[in-house]
Amino acid sequence: MINDIVIMNVAGLISKESTLRTVLPRLNPTVLAVTETHLTVKHDEKLYNLSDIGYCDINVFSHSNRTGGVTIYLKKQLHYEIIMDEADKSMWCLIIKIKNLNKKIMMGAFYRSPIVRRKEYRVKNWASGCNYWTNIKKIM
Repeated sequence: MINDIVIMNVAGLISKESTLRTVLPRLNPTVLAVTETHLTVKHDEKLYNLSDIGYCDINVFSHSNRTGGVTIYLKKQLHYEIIMDEADKSMWCLIIKIKNLNKKIMMGAFYRSPIVRRKEYRVKNWASGCNYWTNIKKIM
């Protein structure tokens, strides 16, 4: 059962990890979506892993520790399927389907870097964005 979903932009997850460890047990959300994590594949998993307080992490890593990246923390007892985990230099997208529920629930975390001008972004990503949602509708 999904009781609560929390979404937050942390502007750097490593520096906020201790805050998450304090706040998450009090809020006790089923799902926590975090944007602008700044996590890269080079970071030690111990720095962002919250399995000791009951969460698994699903990541789309950034190319830089100064921008981007998204993570979804999900209660360990829930099963999920990754529908999409894509990134480029200015956009990060993670979509999961939570599987062990009576209803079909999809959860997404998205982040677009502010260094990309909006007009450029719309033109550049309009076609891929349409493909994302077309594919998601087929899955549902």
